[in-house]
Amino acid sequence: MRAYWIGRENRYRVTFRRYAAVYKQVIPDNADIIAVSEDNGKLCAFAVLEINRSFADIVLLLVFEGERRKGIGSFLLDEVTKFMNDAKVGILRCFIPFYEGYHELFTSKGFEVLPGKKEYAVPFGAFRYSEMYVKQIEGKDPGSARSIGRCSLSDKNTVKKYLDENGISGTAGYDKEVSIVSISEGGISRVEAALLCEKKTEGVMIHVLYSRENDMKHLFYCFRRLDSIISGKGDEAYTLKFFFATEDSDNLKLARYFSGDPALVEEIVREETAILKIV
Repeated sequence: MRAYWIGRENRYRVTFRRYAAVYKQVIPDNADIIAVSEDNGKLCAFAVLEINRSFADIVLLLVFEGERRKGIGSFLLDEVTKFMNDAKVGILRCFIPFYEGYHELFTSKGFEVLPGKKEYAVPFGAFRYSEMYVKQIEGKDPGSARSIGRCSLSDKNTVKKYLDENGISGTAGYDKEVSIVSISEGGISRVEAALLCEKKTEGVMIHVLYSRENDMKHLFYCFRRLDSIISGKGDEAYTLKFFFATEDSDNLKLARYFSGDPALVEEIVREETAILKIV
């Protein structure tokens, strides 16, 4: 096997994004790529990294189906560590899912594996049929709320200003279809409410939930727009879940407010954090 530093070369980026899409993964624009091929030149695995001055995050470590259980993942992780050591990166980090073999792989390479962040999970069907959701969200006018991907250039500048003011690092990690903002119309243009979300295979993860001065009207607008997007998936929508970060206690209150039943709000840990000090 051989490892190749691809970095951010645009001529290869489309190819790797296609491979990632097959496994429902996304490669960020500012990420670097390391690829592994078999002796015959056939691509069999690659890693995607976001590199800062003193640390790097492995955002994707992908071994193709049919190539697993051959030691390729172990080889790839070794090569990633070597590249980062050569680049004088001090800490290598990866958020690893609870899939069989990941924990063992990273601990065998000297990584310290720590419990990941907790999340609240609520079935979308439970939301959809609750009294409060029907009253406040379902089929209601979304007002000024729109997907970030459908914002005008002026509105995108307003969103950027809001992100900068609140120390939120851009929208690259969020899905622009299901990330929703409600922007005031007339007078001073400002973000009144926002849902910054990430698409996951089993649902939508709400990373940032914001309303100016606890103005629920504009937050409802955002949920109404999100509801219309998810409902467009037909029957598939009812198998999805909403996920909320647990850092903010208001997220739990909101989840229970809509679901109407505390028992439906499940606290889960989706992943672990693997950390390796290199230099």
